[in-house]
Amino acid sequence: MEHTISKLIGSYEKGNLSRRQLIAGLVALATSAYSAPRCEGFSLPTAEVDAPDPYSVVAVGINHVGINVSDVARSVRWYRSVFGLQDLVQSKEVAVMGFRDRAPGSTSFVFRTTKNPRLSHIMFGIDNYDPVALKRYLQRRGLTCRDDRLSYHVQDPDGIDVQVGDKNLHPSETVLKPQ
Repeated sequence: MEHTISKLIGSYEKGNLSRRQLIAGLVALATSAYSAPRCEGFSLPTAEVDAPDPYSVVAVGINHVGINVSDVARSVRWYRSVFGLQDLVQSKEVAVMGFRDRAPGSTSFVFRTTKNPRLSHIMFGIDNYDPVALKRYLQRRGLTCRDDRLSYHVQDPDGIDVQVGDKNLHPSETVLKPQ
């Protein structure tokens, strides 16, 4: 337990944990038996997590940004007019737009119709996408994974939806497919 407390404090001092996360970690450690908690966005390090992991995740870019909008057609017109984005895929409910002269790995924007317009999520693209290894990697860090066909969604410490998948995944491969 002393080693875990030391690692928590070290992470806080390096800026990897907020003050709130440090306190939550210390409280959780002090009030429960030492086990890997399953929470949406933050977990304490465990012996298993501290061990070398043969699979690692390093984000190499933002694959896409999901934006919930009240009217897809109106938003497409606006983003095309104001920022010069080009249509990549469009249906009545979903549109994917990208930068002109898209280079491989460029960020896309996925617009979906909803009654609650807001930023929906971001997707980090990774080099070595292996769905089984990625899921195991995320779960070993105490994260609950939501499968999204060719990627996974997790929540950060503030509950923000973060998607992780292959850096070359094109949103059109998943957004227009039935859920």
